[in-house]
Amino acid sequence: MIEEPAFYPWMTGRKNLEVLALCGPPLARADAIEVVLDRVDLTEVAGRKVNTYSQGMRQRLGLAVALMRKPTLLLLDEPTNGMDPAGIREFRALLRALADEGATIFLSSHLLAEVAQVCDRVAVLNRGVLVEEGRVSDLTSARVRVRAVLDEVDVPKARELLGAWPTTVEGRDAVLVDGAHGREVSEVLGRAGLWAHEIRVEHPDLEDAFLHLTADEKPGPAGPSTTREVSDAPVTR
Repeated sequence: MIEEPAFYPWMTGRKNLEVLALCGPPLARADAIEVVLDRVDLTEVAGRKVNTYSQGMRQRLGLAVALMRKPTLLLLDEPTNGMDPAGIREFRALLRALADEGATIFLSSHLLAEVAQVCDRVAVLNRGVLVEEGRVSDLTSARVRVRAVLDEVDVPKARELLGAWPTTVEGRDAVLVDGAHGREVSEVLGRAGLWAHEIRVEHPDLEDAFLHLTADEKPGPAGPSTTREVSDAPVTR
């Protein structure tokens, strides 16, 4: 399924599926079109011409085309483009259901919050070069950091004491420590008589991980940065 599926606008949604069904092997069952229309929640509008469809409805129709022959592999490019929040949630549930039924789904998207919720594994491309691949939890946990909030006058000394880890200062009173545990930061500061007002472990989201990976990696050939997300089924694989 491409980012913006194209259809015959003067035909109904159902008729478009009937025409496209003739462009490949016979459907496995006579009611396959009605089954996929119901699955993507287009049954009620299947008799309307596509030129009256919203962009989100056309995206659903594109998915219906992809599902007509019950594929074991789905390649989806920005499938939720133009959908409202409720539609995106329904689509997310549908993808998980398809994966649970045995389909392997490759999903290309820049909506990283959605990717984090629906995908099992993520591959990050920077200018056409693969820079990282792994489970979503692994990519986000790799950049855990500790935020220590202190009196402003103690910040320079705290940064010096925490020099065993990469540190940065945020604002006037916060020291960010990459790769450390909260207890380690507390012990180092406490032994020196510095007491933080707050020590908090921060887990970056997928967007933070993506920006870190694409900023640090040496660029490849010219071209826009993209992401490729992979959802494997079954999810325990």
